[in-house]
Amino acid sequence: MPRADGGKPLMKKLFWVLLLSYTAFHLGYSVMRYSVFQGTSSGDFNRVYQEAKEWRLTLIPDLKKESLGHPHPPFYYTILLILDTILGGRQNLTYFFYFLQFLLFPLAVVCLAQAAWLGQGSPPLMAYGVATVLVVNFQPFLETLAQHKVEGVEFFLICLGILAFRRKRDMLCGGLVMLAANLKYMPALLLAHFCVKRQWKVLLGSLIGVALVCATLYASFGPQSLSSGFFRQAVGLFIDHKHEGNAPGASVEMQTLSGTVNRWFARPVPPTPFMHYIRVGSYMPVPNPALAFGTAGVLKILAGLGWLFFIRRKWGVQTREGKWQSHLLEISLTLVMIFVISQASRVHYAILVLPAFVFVGLLLVQQGRTFPLREKCLFGLAYTFTGMLIPGGLLNRLPPHPVWEHMYSWMYLWWSLPFYGILLLGVCILLLHHRMQGRAATAPSNQH
Repeated sequence: MPRADGGKPLMKKLFWVLLLSYTAFHLGYSVMRYSVFQGTSSGDFNRVYQEAKEWRLTLIPDLKKESLGHPHPPFYYTILLILDTILGGRQNLTYFFYFLQFLLFPLAVVCLAQAAWLGQGSPPLMAYGVATVLVVNFQPFLETLAQHKVEGVEFFLICLGILAFRRKRDMLCGGLVMLAANLKYMPALLLAHFCVKRQWKVLLGSLIGVALVCATLYASFGPQSLSSGFFRQAVGLFIDHKHEGNAPGASVEMQTLSGTVNRWFARPVPPTPFMHYIRVGSYMPVPNPALAFGTAGVLKILAGLGWLFFIRRKWGVQTREGKWQSHLLEISLTLVMIFVISQASRVHYAILVLPAFVFVGLLLVQQGRTFPLREKCLFGLAYTFTGMLIPGGLLNRLPPHPVWEHMYSWMYLWWSLPFYGILLLGVCILLLHHRMQGRAATAPSNQH
C-alpha cells in the first residue's frame, strides 16, 4: 500500500510532463508549419489591410464611395493605417502583428489563471499549466496565431478586462472591453452584460473608451471618419444582406446559430454536386431563406431571453470576491452568447470563447470533487468539438469516404461541430451554476 500511495504523485507528475511536452510540441509544430516563417502572408490580414486602404478613400468627398464591404470598425482601420505609416509598409506591419502575439498570449494566460484562481494568494504553477494546455491546444487559437488575426488582440483585451473587473478596477475593465469592441464588434456583448448587471463604473469606463476612440479618429482623419459608419456600419453588419455573413447561403465557415440553421435548410442545385459547396468559401443555396432566417430569429430570441433571465441579478462590489465563481460563470455564458447572437463568425473567432473554456476548466480542476462526472464529460466534449483536438490534417488522412472522400475536416465544419461544442459549454455552465447555487442555498442548514 505505501508504494501504491507514493506512486500517485509520481504518476500525476509524469502525466503533467507528458501533457506539457505534447503542448509544447503542438505549438512548435504549428509555428514552424503555419507562420510567416514559411514566406507566406495571411490572406485575411492582406484583405483587412486592403479594406483599410479602401476605407480611407471613402473619407474623400469627391470620390463619393460608399463604405460597404468593410466589416471592421473604423478604429481598427485607423490603427492599421497609422502603424502602416510608422513601420513603412505591409510587410513590416505583418511582422509587427505576428510577433506582438508572442508577448500578448503569455500575458493572456497569466490573466486567465489569476482571474479564475479561487484560492488565497497567487495561483500555483498548476493553474498556469492548465490554462496553457487549454489555450495552446485550442485550434482556433493556433489559427489566429498563424494568421496573426485581430481576434488575438481582442482575446488579450478580454482576458485583461475580466481580471481588472475581479480586482475592482471597473472603469479599466469597461475601457478595455470597449477597445476590443472597436477592433471587431462582437465583444460589445460584454458591455450589454455589464449593463444588465448594473455595473455603472464599467459602463462609465466604456464611455471614456468611446471618447478616446472618437478622438483618435477625429485627429487622424477628421469628422468624416466619425460619420462614415461608426454606428450605422455595426447595425448594417447585423441586418444588411449585402454583407457576406448575412447572405442567404450556407458556408462551412459560419459557426454561429444562424450559420448552423442555414446549413439545416441548404440544398445543392443540380447538377452541381453536394461536395462542391463544402469547400471553404463556397456557399450552398438555401431554397427558403425566409424560413431559415425566421427559425434562427426565434431561436435567438428564446436563447436571448434565457440569457437575460440567467444574468438578471445585480452584482454587489463588496460581495464580488465571495461570489466570484458565479460571476465568472455568468461572464462565460455571455461569451458563449456571442456565437448565438452574431450573424457571422468564422471558425477562428472561437478564440473569443476560449476564456470561458479556461475559466470552466480551472473551476473543474479546483473543485472537481464537488461536481459530478456529467459536467466534466460535457466540458470535455465541448472542448473537443470546438477546439478540434484532432487536427484537420489528420482527419483528412482517414480512409476515403464514398461521398466526401478525404474531406473529413470540411464535413466536421458542415456538421457544425465547433458551434455545437460552444452550445455544450453553455449547458455545462448552466449546470455548474445551478449546482453552486444549490450548495449556497443549503450551506446555512448544513452549518447547524
